[in-house]
Amino acid sequence: MDSRNKYIGIESRVHFDVLEAAIVEYLLNDIFDKESCLKHIKQFTEGENRSGKILKHISVIITKNNYLLGQLKKQLKDSDYYHFSTDERKARILLVKKTYKK
Repeated sequence: MDSRNKYIGIESRVHFDVLEAAIVEYLLNDIFDKESCLKHIKQFTEGENRSGKILKHISVIITKNNYLLGQLKKQLKDSDYYHFSTDERKARILLVKKTYKK
């Protein structure tokens, strides 16, 4: 059986709160704590494999978006992230998610 063309992805969506928390922590503190993120993921997800896949997906999003995250960090210097409206916060986080390069 030829498995070169197979892709094992995640079937469930990444919960927005998890993605937002990971990106905001990275923007504000310059760190991505995988253990903390994994604990947060497990609050919304069942199964070790699925949790691990979501963690890997979030890690790729953060590590492959240096330029865009740098631009967002500049915006945050002038204002607190949580002063943005919910829609503005979602737009910023989803922009990062949609534009990451594989």
